[in-house]
Amino acid sequence: MSLPASMRELPRVLIADDHSIVCFGLRQILDQEGRFAVCGEAASTVKAKR
Repeated sequence: MSLPASMRELPRVLIADDHSIVCFGLRQILDQEGRFAVCGEAASTVKAKR
């Protein structure tokens, strides 16, 4: 997977939580902050490790 140039310069974050509303809210906060690039989401740490 190739990231856009603007995302390559930012620290990448993977959100892992079994509550979709938490993932959604955290993604919104991080996107608004603009200092992190959310590269994905997972419903558990087991799925995040894949």
